[in-house]
Amino acid sequence: MSRLQRADLWLTWSATRRLGAVSAALARPFVTRLWFMPWKTTTSATAAEREAGWLAGTEPLRLRAGRRRVTGFAAGAGPTVLLVHGWGDHAARMGGFVGPLVAAGFRVVAIDLPGHGPGRPRRTDIPTQAAAIRAVADALGGVHAVIGHSLGATVTIMALRDGLAAESVVLLAPAVRLDHAVERFREMLAVPDPAIRGLRRGIERRFGATVWDDYAADTVAATLEQRALLVHDAADTQVDLADGRRLAAAWPGARLLETSGLGHQRILRDPAVVSAAVEFVAGRQVKRQPERAVAS
Repeated sequence: MSRLQRADLWLTWSATRRLGAVSAALARPFVTRLWFMPWKTTTSATAAEREAGWLAGTEPLRLRAGRRRVTGFAAGAGPTVLLVHGWGDHAARMGGFVGPLVAAGFRVVAIDLPGHGPGRPRRTDIPTQAAAIRAVADALGGVHAVIGHSLGATVTIMALRDGLAAESVVLLAPAVRLDHAVERFREMLAVPDPAIRGLRRGIERRFGATVWDDYAADTVAATLEQRALLVHDAADTQVDLADGRRLAAAWPGARLLETSGLGHQRILRDPAVVSAAVEFVAGRQVKRQPERAVAS
């Protein structure tokens, strides 16, 4: 994130805090901007070097997703596995899956979701991203499987609901309920209650009063037929393990792997988790727990 973007984020957050303490109406434009803008997560020098290593054997990719162009990368040959990153992240964050999937005989494709990628972040939302995932899959001639992380897991589920065809999905730290996400947003950014009321009204104005049910991933999952492997860590401070358990209970035949010590991000590069995901995508049975899923 650039210095200008950090300043933009701070000013938006500050206005949300100050105005949100006294008025939902005054806070609404600022809190909704804070919510719908995928502020980029900071990438350390170590993480950037690690991601560059993962992508060393990939090729840049540009695709049209509806009226938008998206960028990403591709590698390997065979059935296509699409990687879907989380909110405020980028395609390279999923790079730990590239080498193992290519070695297993798959073509791997990852994109920066709408509103993400190089340059300034732009406002976006779940339906826009789900539509982009479907358009990318169509442009690729279909996908064999999808591996999604965090809100990218929610996006994947909504794309499946709306017609995305895939034989199997692997969802890591899946966010399940929009109201849960709003509550975690409130806690993490210390957003005052009036501002949260303004945010909820803003969301309902944009998507309708039934939005909380329309985007309940566990309700949607109950209607899905794809094979599903869910992986969630007990130490995840961004999406509670209870969400993963709730999704697993709702999804017919879904498998849930619970890990320990990986949190929300390290789960993406743990060797045991990556191996379990590749085995599942390849159609092999996966143990209830990886042999080793700890911080690496």
